[in-house]
Amino acid sequence: MDIVIPLGTESRWNDNELRFTLRSIEKNLTGFRNVIIVGWCPPWVQNVVHIKKEDRAGKKQFSIYQKTMAAFDHPETTDSILFWNDDHFLMEEMDVKDFRYWYDGTIDEWGQKAIGNYKGAILNTANLRGINRFYTDIHTPIIYQRAKFRALAELDWSKEYVIKTAYTMNCVGNFDYLCDLKVNKALPYEQWVGKIEGRKWLSIGPYGVCPGLVQLLTEHFPKRSKYENSHHVSKY
Repeated sequence: MDIVIPLGTESRWNDNELRFTLRSIEKNLTGFRNVIIVGWCPPWVQNVVHIKKEDRAGKKQFSIYQKTMAAFDHPETTDSILFWNDDHFLMEEMDVKDFRYWYDGTIDEWGQKAIGNYKGAILNTANLRGINRFYTDIHTPIIYQRAKFRALAELDWSKEYVIKTAYTMNCVGNFDYLCDLKVNKALPYEQWVGKIEGRKWLSIGPYGVCPGLVQLLTEHFPKRSKYENSHHVSKY
């Protein structure tokens, strides 16, 4: 199974999120084949399949959908993929076969507490027909199957949708509850250690990049992966 990482140019840390994500994949994940990066690809990256795809201005979710479709349209991509964002760090060993549709509550609950454009995408998704209401747009990777994902082309893409939940609303089985974790503020090292205790996944926002985070990630993933041609980690 291939890993697909959509990438834009918004990183405030010179794409070092991606660097540590790739290190976490190489160190802790088994059962995958290639890494495919769709969109922007930093010059220090090597040994990946790179598919160029521009973002659509003002359409974040649609841009992600298009990048995922571009990966599926590539002739050498596996029929199922592991969709993975560049700021999702795998902190413990895991095999691809152990992935689940992780969810945190329902889409209706998240629609009440979300704000801004993302709230609109959640509400649009909540109006779709489905056999479950699980909210799977949490900060973990997810497995997509080509034919099922391509069915999303039938949606009215003049609107935005939260893509993971739109995909899983008509799936059965393999759903597991997982309290979402994304840290978007600077914390001291000791608090970062506490955040990941007993957890496989850590995700960050741009304001989470700080000395404590850099120390944590460097301790867990000190070795350059085969996907890097440069060892330099830029300062936050």
